Order: sequence, then structure tokens, then C-alpha cells
Amino acid sequence: MNLINDLAVADIISWDKATDKKVKTSDDKDVGKVKSITRDYIQTKEGTIGKNYYYIPKYYMKGYDGDHVWVSLAKDEVRSKFEGEKDPPASIFRTPEYLERRTTITKQYMISRPIFLHMQVEVRQQKYPQIQ
Repeated sequence: MNLINDLAVADIISWDKATDKKVKTSDDKDVGKVKSITRDYIQTKEGTIGKNYYYIPKYYMKGYDGDHVWVSLAKDEVRSKFEGEKDPPASIFRTPEYLERRTTITKQYMISRPIFLHMQVEVRQQKYPQIQ
């Protein structure tokens, strides 16, 4: 994982760059590739013959390393909470659990953002020493 591991991914990465990226869970298991992105969740598709679709709320995203989008839940949790055949109802994004998660991540991001911006500069300087 990279430096943005514990920040609010929904507010840090450009979601259009996440399309077709592999998605991994906190226990390092694959849950497919990002197929579509909405305001509230990402849809992943796992498999080619026996397909599984997951509709994972963005506030459960943990990080993005340029190759993988990381989810803060284990695969069993993702499967039990977010596997489905069709888009989830909007009411799922109004549950107390989801609203609490959104508040926690938003607060964490607001505290961490200045640190993240500073780390971005450091990483760029390490990768591209000619940039100062």
C-alpha cells in the first residue's frame, strides 16, 4: 500500500482513473475490477464465467496505489454486505452504519489532508528528483 492508505480515497483520487483497476480487500483478496462508479459506490465485477458483482460504498475504500483500489473490509464482509445482481437502493446510503462511516472518514480526511499534500510533494521529489 502507499501513503494514502488511511485517507478518504473518495476525495483524493480522480475516480475516472479507477475504472478497470483491480480491487483488493483488507485481507489481500481480489473482488474484481472497477466497472462503474456512481456518486455513492463503485461496482466491481469478479470472474468471467461465474460473475460476482459488488456494489461497495466509496467510504469503505481505503487506498489507491496506482494499480489497485483497496477496500477497508475483508472479502467475506464485502461479499455478505455488498454482493448483488443489480444496483443497490439509495436507502443503503442512509443507514446509521453508513452515515457513521462517512462522518468518520470525512473527519479523518480533513485532519490528514495537509499531511497528504505534503507527502505528495515528497513522493514526487523522490520519484522525479529533477522536480524541486
